[in-house]
Amino acid sequence: MKKLICAKDIEQCHEQGLHTLVVDSKSIVTSLAKDLAEEYGISIQQQETACVEPMLDLNQINQDQLVALLKVLLQTPGILTEQIPFQSLTHESGLTQIKGKTIQLLHEKIDCYGQKLCYQELSKRQSVVTGRMQLVQTNYSWKEVTDYQIDVLDGELTVTTDNQNVFHLISGDTIFLPKEKGFLLTALDDTKLTYLEYKD
Repeated sequence: MKKLICAKDIEQCHEQGLHTLVVDSKSIVTSLAKDLAEEYGISIQQQETACVEPMLDLNQINQDQLVALLKVLLQTPGILTEQIPFQSLTHESGLTQIKGKTIQLLHEKIDCYGQKLCYQELSKRQSVVTGRMQLVQTNYSWKEVTDYQIDVLDGELTVTTDNQNVFHLISGDTIFLPKEKGFLLTALDDTKLTYLEYKD
């Protein structure tokens, strides 16, 4: 049976902070839904539906196999529950409140030296993207193709330029990192940041 994907489905994805909507190949996506998805930066991906026959007769599973399977499921994040990056409330006026304590940094960037930066995009409006980042005891090599403004929420951050100028930031400080320039971001402890990314 074909399923109709309408603007309401896209609105729900946007409210949940999702950036991808997976639909089966039999789904019909309305043109309004496509336009709204493009506006919100949500990609619609089609997945082939297939009838899969069970590989194992359930009567052949013994207790040890079942216990082993349950252990794997319980230790795998996102298998039993969908990982939602944050909780938010949206008013009909367009006002959106994001619950700060619910933000999970589900994405990470790894620089050429294997140093890690965790982040989560929170909002995308026209040419500005906002989000949260976290650096924990790391020297992260930063070079991006867009301009960034970074605000220190908690902790301390040291930014070193290519010519070895050092800027020390504490909670409440802001720094602007221009595109195509190399910087070293150093966090001696757990440093939480917000960012604004200015798309061209």
